[in-house]
Amino acid sequence: MIVFFSTNFIAHAASTPTAAETGRYTARIPRRNAFPWAPVVCFFLPFGGLTRNILLIGQQLKRRNNHVRAALMHGAIVIVARTGTWEPSYDKELIYMKLPKGVFQLKEEWTSELYADIVVDSEGESHNTVERNELKLHGEFSLPAGYAFATPADKSCTEHIIQNTLVNTHRINIHRVQNPLKVLISIIQIVSAIYTMKQSIGAQITRWGYASYGLSVFPYALMSIMNLVCAGVVGEYHHAHVLRTPILNEAERRGAVADGTIGRVDTREATVLVGKQASSMSGYTSVQIWRNEPRWDGDEPSLTIDAGDLGIRTFKAVPPWSVPPDQKVIFKISAITHDGPAPDDTYKKYKSVSWTEIAFIGVLFAIATIIPEALIYVLTRFRPGESTSTQRGFMIAWLVADQISSFGTLASWIVWQKRNGVIPSAVHIACLALLIVPAIGGLATVGQTYLVDKGFGACP
Repeated sequence: MIVFFSTNFIAHAASTPTAAETGRYTARIPRRNAFPWAPVVCFFLPFGGLTRNILLIGQQLKRRNNHVRAALMHGAIVIVARTGTWEPSYDKELIYMKLPKGVFQLKEEWTSELYADIVVDSEGESHNTVERNELKLHGEFSLPAGYAFATPADKSCTEHIIQNTLVNTHRINIHRVQNPLKVLISIIQIVSAIYTMKQSIGAQITRWGYASYGLSVFPYALMSIMNLVCAGVVGEYHHAHVLRTPILNEAERRGAVADGTIGRVDTREATVLVGKQASSMSGYTSVQIWRNEPRWDGDEPSLTIDAGDLGIRTFKAVPPWSVPPDQKVIFKISAITHDGPAPDDTYKKYKSVSWTEIAFIGVLFAIATIIPEALIYVLTRFRPGESTSTQRGFMIAWLVADQISSFGTLASWIVWQKRNGVIPSAVHIACLALLIVPAIGGLATVGQTYLVDKGFGACP
């Protein structure tokens, strides 16, 4: 029985792709010591990886001519983001800011008594910051205070950065591996499953009917074929790559070490005039900003903002928590997009799903939901044989739960892609636990009927 479980169930789990992901789960790829959720789930529910494999293959084919965007979709791209501890430098810097209305119409002697409160716009679900020691990065990196590494969550924001601020990335090649060990394991599992199903035809099906343990390996074989295709088309990323962006360039001017980045910032981004409105239509304006040392002991440091034709104003820097709202002015800067987030409509083109993709997903889902039941009907005509109602109930419940898991993953991805929302992890885990219960019952039934068939004990 150990050999049977190892070559059919465990082998399939071992062949599951782990170094490329989709949707919200891409944040796991660059992390060190990430728990292998996909193989664990696929041991119990092989179709749980169906949606994942379909999306991985579809995204790779859609972006096959741009390795950077393909790596981004699979979780192998990391960016640098400003954090809430970001502060202006004492050196003059040209950055984009969202200026409060009317503040530059105030007299300079008035603004000099106000505090400038600089707020970093986190831009919703666009990214998640991660500590450097938690990441597997290609190259050498060190960031100054006020900056952090981040895994892109809403990929459309980062795709917008790639398209609008970087030199064409089509010629960049990113290394990925077609894991030969997983390919070999997939082939072993497929061969073992074919042999097992062949052996089930005849006496085994006559005895156990549609609860025959040999039929349980078919979903695993089908998904091992998908794993084999995914390994060949998508491959695996062993390290994440840091994308060069205007924010990273800014961090380098402040002492960051960034050796091994991919991409080049368009030189037009480095020649922006003061007072220019951002092309992203975000409402951000390019300004020159710098901090000033206190003139006298006991004085507070000041902050000067040069907005070109709008004028130059000086404010008190770093407002204390006790300052009332009417004594401070809020300036916004972007966390990752440099010149401010673009309108929501701009990102829609990056989230669009073509009819070809819909047809591709639909056909593969049809295969997953129709073929297993059709095979059981053709081989058994749903005759019970000598199996008990409990055994048949567990085996059918396992198959149904397995198929539901694939639709659940698809629903989660649609919510993520179309609504930019996340199903809470607690809900996800609870649903997964409910689906695994019949899977455990099914695996126990497989073990029981296998042992009885081999002469170990009697059928209850």
